[in-house]
Amino acid sequence: MQNTLDTRLVLRVFDKVIRHGERRGDNHHWQGLVANSGFDGYTLTLGNGTVTLTLLFHNSYKVDSPSNGEFERFVEQLKRVDRETE
Repeated sequence: MQNTLDTRLVLRVFDKVIRHGERRGDNHHWQGLVANSGFDGYTLTLGNGTVTLTLLFHNSYKVDSPSNGEFERFVEQLKRVDRETE
């Protein structure tokens, strides 16, 4: 499941959510996604309410997902957001 993730895609989408999203506390919300960065700036979190992806130092990551199917839908959501023009 997790080996199919392109961390460059995650970084591009994270950047879009931060730039275009509505800030609510420490989080930015945009296109059904929620993004936030840790206090150190090295840990990024991106989620959609069902799946949470934590991108760690050196582009390692951790995924919290109830199923492979939910994870795949999350990746497709990231790809859709990535394709959107600015």
